[in-house]
Amino acid sequence: MEGSTPPDDGKWTIKTLLTTFHKTLEAMPSVIGAFKSALTFGASTATCENSFSALKNIFSDHRRSMLHQRKAHLIQLGFEKDLTRKCRDEWKDTLLRRFHSSGKRRLQLY
Repeated sequence: MEGSTPPDDGKWTIKTLLTTFHKTLEAMPSVIGAFKSALTFGASTATCENSFSALKNIFSDHRRSMLHQRKAHLIQLGFEKDLTRKCRDEWKDTLLRRFHSSGKRRLQLY
């Protein structure tokens, strides 16, 4: 392991260590377990925190009377970043024109 060269960017990450030295690390199962835990812990914690903060914003006191289907659409927009980006960039003009022409304050998003 000492004579090996680092990856192209010159930095060793836990993922590159596991993929490069998997056969060598099989002799040390506790080290592999620690590496795998370190890989999953940060991502899973951030995902949970992001989910709870998004749901906290969606399930506010002002939205208690909102129908379940509409809340489900808000949750989908809260988690699907590509849909929000499309709504901001590609669909913005079409969506605003449709909302204006409907004459209602509510727009059915389906």
